[in-house]
Amino acid sequence: MLQKINNNDSEIVRVELPYEEDSSFLSIVIKTLEKNTVVKEIDLYSSNLSNDDIKNLSKIVKLNQRSHLNLNSTSLDSEKIKILIDALADNTYLEYLSLNSISLKIEY
Repeated sequence: MLQKINNNDSEIVRVELPYEEDSSFLSIVIKTLEKNTVVKEIDLYSSNLSNDDIKNLSKIVKLNQRSHLNLNSTSLDSEKIKILIDALADNTYLEYLSLNSISLKIEY
């Protein structure tokens, strides 16, 4: 799958990694998606996203034409939410963003 994403394979328009606990693999996939222009839908339902993953995902949302982003049931703190919001301010392509059942951690 990584090779197909890296090569902009037209067969891969959706990437689904639900319940992905392997943060190193998840980071590699997200980093690979930065250069991809074919994948339109990213589903990371209940995945273990680091701050760096969110930063890289935000670059993707900001720079590339993605239509669908599913982050349901992920653990997002206020820093991660701010990074996403900043990226969304520049995005005119995203048609679907799902943040249902997120575990929001706000630190004061």
